[in-house]
Amino acid sequence: MRTIKYDGSIAGQRVNKVVKSITYVEGWVTALVDVWGKEELDKIVIKAEEKTEDEKLLEGPQMEGKGLSQSEVDALFD
Repeated sequence: MRTIKYDGSIAGQRVNKVVKSITYVEGWVTALVDVWGKEELDKIVIKAEEKTEDEKLLEGPQMEGKGLSQSEVDALFD
C-alpha cells in the first residue's frame, strides 16, 4: 500500500489560507481581551440591527407542531 502525499491542491491552499486568517484574527482578539480585560468587554452592549423584510421571513428550523408539513411544501411545487 502506498501513502498518498498532499499535492498542494487549490482547495487545500484555500483551507490553509482560511485557517491562517482565523488564527490571525484570534490572536488579535486574545490580545484585545488581555489589554482591556474580559470584565470591560462584557460591559459593551451591541444593538441588534433591524432586519429586512426578507430576513423577517427566515425563522430557521421549525418547532414540533409549528410551520409547514412536508405535504404542504410539496403542494407549493404542484
